[in-house]
Amino acid sequence: MSFLHPLLLSVGLGAIAIPIAIHLLMRRRRKPVAWAAMRFLLEAYRQQQRRIQLEQWLLLFMRCLLIALIALAIARPGLEEGGLIGASGRDVYLVIDDSAVSQVRLDEGGTTAFDRSVEAARAILETLDPGDRVGLALASKPVRSVVVPASNDVGAVRRLLDELEPTEAPADLSGALEALSAKVIPSMEDGRSVQVAVLSEFRSGSAETPTPIRASFSGVDGIELVASQPATQTVEDVSIMEASALRRLVLQGSALVRVTLRRSIESSMHAGISTVIATVGDSPLPAVSREVRFEPGQREITLTLDVAVDTADEELEVITVAIDRDAFQPGNTRHVVVSVEGSLGVGMIAEQGITSNAIDEWPAARWIRFALTADAQSASELTVTTLDPSRLDRSVLDAVGVIIVTRPDRLDSQGWGSIERFASGGGVVFVMPAGDQLVQSWTDRVTEMTGGVIVIDRETHDLEEPIALSLPETESGLFAMTRSELPALLERVSVQKLLRMRSSEHDASGILLRAGEQVAAMSASVGRGRLICFAFSPEVAWTDLPVRPAFVVIMQELIREGGADGIQGYETWTGEAAVAPARAVRLGRGDERIEVTEDGLAANALRRSGVLDAYDAGNRSVGVVATNIAPVALSLETVESQAVQEWLSGAFASEDADMEEPAVRLVDDFSVTAPSGSGDSTKLSMLLFALAAMVAVVELAMARFFSHSSSSRSTPEAGL
Repeated sequence: MSFLHPLLLSVGLGAIAIPIAIHLLMRRRRKPVAWAAMRFLLEAYRQQQRRIQLEQWLLLFMRCLLIALIALAIARPGLEEGGLIGASGRDVYLVIDDSAVSQVRLDEGGTTAFDRSVEAARAILETLDPGDRVGLALASKPVRSVVVPASNDVGAVRRLLDELEPTEAPADLSGALEALSAKVIPSMEDGRSVQVAVLSEFRSGSAETPTPIRASFSGVDGIELVASQPATQTVEDVSIMEASALRRLVLQGSALVRVTLRRSIESSMHAGISTVIATVGDSPLPAVSREVRFEPGQREITLTLDVAVDTADEELEVITVAIDRDAFQPGNTRHVVVSVEGSLGVGMIAEQGITSNAIDEWPAARWIRFALTADAQSASELTVTTLDPSRLDRSVLDAVGVIIVTRPDRLDSQGWGSIERFASGGGVVFVMPAGDQLVQSWTDRVTEMTGGVIVIDRETHDLEEPIALSLPETESGLFAMTRSELPALLERVSVQKLLRMRSSEHDASGILLRAGEQVAAMSASVGRGRLICFAFSPEVAWTDLPVRPAFVVIMQELIREGGADGIQGYETWTGEAAVAPARAVRLGRGDERIEVTEDGLAANALRRSGVLDAYDAGNRSVGVVATNIAPVALSLETVESQAVQEWLSGAFASEDADMEEPAVRLVDDFSVTAPSGSGDSTKLSMLLFALAAMVAVVELAMARFFSHSSSSRSTPEAGL
């Protein structure tokens, strides 16, 4: 036998000492006082002594039994399997939504959705019978199985609930159920039922009902799934859905930050005003403030903030964008990392010596230098130097952020190794065919560096007719600022020579330029950096692009945006394993400390938004990591109960069309409706209370009977 409230049982059984103490105190000897008629009373007492003692012991026993029965009933006992009632027990698993959406405030007192989920979990614990076990899992990314398999230490789980705090990571209820099933199903015991209680408000930011939930419990008998009723209370809220720098590499005195605000459906019913404020780290420069006005029915506004930065100090800056406080704090702040540089170093591996002044004989390096220094501002922001391919040591590579290889044939094996290390550390490398070579012997090195993503034929192909250059349908972030003007600039640009280039992964996301159906330029990741490969050389013999305005725009954008890849400041989403800057061994700020693995990832997922500094083995700062909340986790719209019920039922989906999926119960009040169970503890407690009442009646009757019996027996003796 076990008890749901063993402490109350101990106190109750200890209370048995009360009638015993009273009994003993009533028997204390008093100093006898002799008087004339005392001998008659003593004689009567001796005749009735045994009977009185028996009666007193019987009354004492009944009173102790009464207290013991009440203590047992309050402690809620239960019998293990095979007992009188035959209760086999159950395992109850609590899946609590502790995601960013759970932080929404629901009343003026500050009660959040997370608070209500925890209260529901406590209510479920109160319904457990002795012999029941309880488990606990948290549904924010990455999901955590806190107590799995289930434990019979209900008190420990209750204490864990008291210590829980919500995160700012997205919810992954489907993943939580899948992780739970992987551990629960193998540990299921015969005769024990399993109930999974999902405690959430199921707003659209946590219940992605358009995406089917994974069938974690398909074909498994003995498992019941219950859930909280979805929220019906609407919330007025404005959240920052996006805040991003148009250029992460800032070479001028200000950074352009694009900000998108979105209102909840409830808020969009009327006009509204929000104030957007942008501040730069600890900079003394004044904050930028902009008032935004929403019209009735308008849900979303995008604006661009011109945020002043101090270019005198070449360092990483974190721009924090914030809006007015409201019922949902996680959606009110975003962090943007930019690198403030006086100039960007561009190194070129190109021809040596003097080249012809005839434009049609200019080599690719001369055209590129011209495009990058076309005006005084560009010449001051982009510092172009020629690199010796035989001396690509660390000191040389650290001075540049971008390397352009127009003569890949001049790189030996050691040189290619240096180029690959540069890219892997966060640098950007451009590779173009050697203009005077019919066979390009270097193409295998590019395929090797990109892990087979970019595959290039060695032979140069002369096209029968020039083919026009164009942008691919898939939008590239490298051309984000010029996407609207480039199509017009490329209308009369064509190529006459081309290398056949393709992606072995058949992934079009890295394609930057096309020449008809062929790939003209492609980007691929190399470690922390990027390699951009052209299928043509920017020389007049290959293409007319160098003499067109489009060439200046393309090269300026690719250099400036590509150069941002070398920034040792990273932005990531909450719930993800953040990529740490190069050479970082730990992340931290204040008392927080997160180790960095050998793969360059944070050892623990970042569950809260904010900014962390990165440190190397010598405890020197090597960069920053800014964590923001993914837009999908900021949606507060309510979801219909039927939609949630059908979505959760998908956890039992089976390929067998004839198999009926178990119904998922939605519960309003878990203190009244337990997930499931036989209620054996309650039945036994009621039985004990009934027995206690019967004992109380018997004790009262015995007390009255013994009292009257003693009086009737003592009356004639008193008259002697």
